[in-house]
Amino acid sequence: MKQIKKFENLNEVKDFLTSCKGEFKMTNFDPILSLVEPAYYRYDLYLRLDEEGNYGSRSSLFLKMEGGASWGPNDPPTYNCSLIFEWVTGSGHVVRIEGEVTDFYTGEGSFVLSIGNDESTCFYPAIQGLSAAVGSPS
Repeated sequence: MKQIKKFENLNEVKDFLTSCKGEFKMTNFDPILSLVEPAYYRYDLYLRLDEEGNYGSRSSLFLKMEGGASWGPNDPPTYNCSLIFEWVTGSGHVVRIEGEVTDFYTGEGSFVLSIGNDESTCFYPAIQGLSAAVGSPS
């Protein structure tokens, strides 16, 4: 996998996924977008969605989020929620976002966007363009 972008908060991740939804209409991103909203005390999510919007071309979306708040009797609360998103397109291209939310209220964290190493003349350049339009340059 080739790292192409770092997102600084969950809103940037959602903005990128929303951009993908607008660009790649054969894949239904709505279930993913509706679930990228962790709860404070505990959030455990494991979702895989396989769709064949184009005959013979199955697209697979995967989202896993785990985490929540923790604290001790004399410790301030801390928050951590891991996120793994992976999209394998019908043509075998891979897009992956991995990271963690460290502040529940602001969505701040660290997320890395990676793409596959296979050849692509249109898809990966489109993903790079969409990611460049979100957040600060990286």
